[in-house]
Amino acid sequence: MQPGYREVVLPIRSRYLDVARELLGSSIESLGFSRDHLFGYRRFLGEYYCFWLAEALGVTSYSLLEQSTIATALARAYAVLVDAVIDEHREDDSKLLAMANALLRGSIDRFGKLVGDRDLIQNYTNGLLAQAEETERNEQERHWHKLQSFTASDMMTLGKKTSICFLPCIALCLAAKRKDLIPSFISFIEARNVAVQIRDDIADWREDVARCNFTLPLTLSLQPREARHLSYVVQEDVAINLYSNGVIDSLLHLSNQYLSNASCQIAKLFAPLLKKYIDGLRRSNGEFLRRVESLRLSRHHVLTGDLVLSPAPWPAILEFPQSVRSRPMNVKEVAEWDNLARKLHPRAGLT
Repeated sequence: MQPGYREVVLPIRSRYLDVARELLGSSIESLGFSRDHLFGYRRFLGEYYCFWLAEALGVTSYSLLEQSTIATALARAYAVLVDAVIDEHREDDSKLLAMANALLRGSIDRFGKLVGDRDLIQNYTNGLLAQAEETERNEQERHWHKLQSFTASDMMTLGKKTSICFLPCIALCLAAKRKDLIPSFISFIEARNVAVQIRDDIADWREDVARCNFTLPLTLSLQPREARHLSYVVQEDVAINLYSNGVIDSLLHLSNQYLSNASCQIAKLFAPLLKKYIDGLRRSNGEFLRRVESLRLSRHHVLTGDLVLSPAPWPAILEFPQSVRSRPMNVKEVAEWDNLARKLHPRAGLT
C-alpha cells in the first residue's frame, strides 16, 4: 500500500527542507519556485518515487527510504533550476546555476553514503549529465527551426531527456545489491518518459510554435509543409490539423504503446505501485481518447485510415488516420480543444 502522506512523506519533506537550507544558506523559497514543484508533489520524479522503486527491490529500511527520497528531491530541484536557466534565460542565471550545483552535490553525497561509494555515484551522475547534454543537442539540431520526421532515434532521444530521473533507481539498485536490475529499470523509465513527453508536447504545442521547436505533435500537424514556410506557421492551422485531422488520437495511441513497453520491463518484478502508476496513465489516455472522439463526432469530423507504427522498442508514427471534415473549426471550437489538451500537462497532477 502506498505510504500515508501525513505519516510518512511530510516528515521526510520537512527534513529535505532543512537539508536544502543547509546547502543553500537560505530557504528553498529563495529560489523563486514553489515547494511543491521542487519536491515533486504528485510527480513521477517526486515524493513517492523511491517508495515505488524500493517496493520493487524489496527494500524496507525506513532510513534508506528517507535518505534516498531526500537525495531524489535535491536532484529534482537541480533539474528544475537548470531547466529554468535553459528555457527562461533569467537575469539570475549564474546564481541559479550555483544553487543548482550545490543541490546536486548534496544529492550525490547522500546517494554515495547509501551505496558506500561516492565516486561511483559521481561517475554515474557525470554520465547521465553528459547524456542529457547530448539529447538536448540532438533535439535542437534536428527539430529546432526544422521540420523533419521523427525516427526511432528521435523517440529514443525523448526517452533519455530527463536523465536525472535515472540516478535514484541506479543508486537504490546498488544499495539493494541488485545491480542486475538497473537495465530493466532504465528501460522502464525511458519508455515512461516517451509516453509522458508525448502528452506534454500536446499540451504545450502553442509555446513550442512560438519557440520554433517542432515537436512530434507539431511535426505531424504541419507535414508536408515546405521548410521555407516554417516562419509563417499559423497556430490555428496547427490546431485544425492536431485536433481534427487524427493527429491527437494517433499520439495518444503511441503514448499507450510506450506505456505497454514500460509495463513489460517490470512485468517480472513485484512492483504493484509502479504498475498502478502506469495503469493510471493508460486509463488517463483512454479517457482523453474517448473525450476526443466524442468532441470530434459532435463536430461531424470522421477519421479514415489506420495508424502505422515502426517496430519496437522505439516505435514512431509512419502513417496516421486523416479526417474528412464537414466544415472548418471555428474559434470557439479551437478553444474547447485547447482546454482539453492542457489537461494532459503534468500540472494537471497526473504525471
